[in-house]
Amino acid sequence: MSNTNSSLPNTSNPSQTSSNPPPFSYHSLLFDTHQNQTSQNLTVLHTYVQQTNPSFKVLEDEMIKVIREVYDQLPTTIPDQTPLDFLLNRLIELHLIGRARNINTLAHRSFLKVVSIVINEYKRDFTEKSKAIGLQYWTKIDPLQLKPFLSIFNIAEEVNHEEMLPKVRQLRSQNKSAEAVNYIIALNLQSHFDTKDMIRMFIGASKFKEAAALVVSDSKLQQFFMDEMMATRNSSKAADFIKDFGKEITDFPELLETLQKGALRFHMKNDHWMKFEEKFYTNHPQMLGYFVEALVNEGRFDQALSIIKRHDLVNLGYIKNKYVLDVLKPYLKEKSPKEYSYLENELFSKDDYLPTEKILPIDNYGPKYALLVDFGLDPVKDILFVDNCEGFEEIMKDIVEAGTVGIDTEHRFNTIKLENWPTSVIQISTRTKVYIFDLLKIGKTEEYIAFFEALLENKDIMKLGQTLLNDLKTGEDKSGPVINNYVDLQKVYKSYNNQKKSSLSAITEDLLNLGLSKCEQLSDWNRRPLRKAQIHYAAMDAFMLIILYEKLKDLLENNGVNMDKFKENVTVGGTELERQIKKMKMAEKEVF
Repeated sequence: MSNTNSSLPNTSNPSQTSSNPPPFSYHSLLFDTHQNQTSQNLTVLHTYVQQTNPSFKVLEDEMIKVIREVYDQLPTTIPDQTPLDFLLNRLIELHLIGRARNINTLAHRSFLKVVSIVINEYKRDFTEKSKAIGLQYWTKIDPLQLKPFLSIFNIAEEVNHEEMLPKVRQLRSQNKSAEAVNYIIALNLQSHFDTKDMIRMFIGASKFKEAAALVVSDSKLQQFFMDEMMATRNSSKAADFIKDFGKEITDFPELLETLQKGALRFHMKNDHWMKFEEKFYTNHPQMLGYFVEALVNEGRFDQALSIIKRHDLVNLGYIKNKYVLDVLKPYLKEKSPKEYSYLENELFSKDDYLPTEKILPIDNYGPKYALLVDFGLDPVKDILFVDNCEGFEEIMKDIVEAGTVGIDTEHRFNTIKLENWPTSVIQISTRTKVYIFDLLKIGKTEEYIAFFEALLENKDIMKLGQTLLNDLKTGEDKSGPVINNYVDLQKVYKSYNNQKKSSLSAITEDLLNLGLSKCEQLSDWNRRPLRKAQIHYAAMDAFMLIILYEKLKDLLENNGVNMDKFKENVTVGGTELERQIKKMKMAEKEVF
């Protein structure tokens, strides 16, 4: 490495593109080659990056700026050395010192990014001696940057890739799977290792896509991949690759069971046992079986046996645990069974147009809940369940006359990954009526699509929603129509009270001092008929949008706010501006 301390023009205080200028000179960092100063500069750089988290581009731009200012004055003390060769030596030196000292990854990798930039910018000075620099140092380069490094110096075909095999095997023996795998990928060394060992290494290095790529066409290796993913507590990520394999989740029963039992723990922690039964008995009887096994292990026999009796879980084979079956055997004998107290599921036996929290046998169900009757609506008369297209014309007349509607949707929750339930019902509320459209029965007919698009595109009807754009994307179809005259209630509320909690229930409590039931949010919306409590819940979510908007309108207009500023014309897929911003944010995360 060059150890020349150049007497270059000092550009120690260049203007910074970062809002937090570093407490060092980029000129000194790049060109003061004294060992102590280099060490000090790298330490300060590490601290700066840790504290301010600048992007690659900030570091690169500042270094390139300094290089351009002094390039023609760079020292060339070695015969036939070009200024570019001096730079390449110095930048690689900084990279290697930074890597050896565990300097922040962003910091030491940015030096190699600058290598790429200067080679492209000063191609006229790139010679065989420049290429020799790459050949000299390629075995010491950060493996994540090795592949582009070989490409930049145009030496990928000249180096002996197998030269790194001993190092890779050493890293493997030291359980440094991530580093070993990065070398294997950069140098295409996969053929030198057993496929199963490669899968283990890739998974150990969190290179799940690379591991999955090794097993795409081999069912036995796919099962091995799944087993390894489960063994390393990566079951959820394993499910991401099932479609890539052309398989279904049922083709991997052990993974399915692992995912279901993971979901079981979540729902048991958050649900009353009657709610758990309601959520799973139709679409996931096996989940109900696991639930019963958990109840027995907790000594909750009356609840477990009541669920078994209602759904015949033992005879249908959904109770699989031998210990549980042995414990239950005395209760399930045909002759002289052991007695227990049969418990009704009150979600069904006491169903009513009420918040579910009031139906469940809970002593303290929380605040006073908002009810439709509190606002003059009769749930029996004023909630209209629409399951065909015959009345669309009359419904549209009512909506047009009202001028303002609240819109919300419901769909069955996804128990595990790979489930993607479509929208089950759409609620459209005026101030006096709530229409609940049963999409499972109506389907995506031409009549329904025409009705719904006409509603959304009508500029004379104000549409109120809360996360409506996301709701309308539920299911396979992720795009949708334009919504004209749309008002996002969350944005309106934040202009009034910019606090963190702005869910519909939080807004209701803040503005009306009433609770808004959310117990049916995770509910089986695919089962028919819907329970009365579900219907009340769905109606309230759409209806309260109107009530809350009216309240906010009064509050804001009293403060001189023009409510027209909240009206938008949007596309269900998001606005073009939102898409561009998301694209820019993703681009910032790209690394060399």
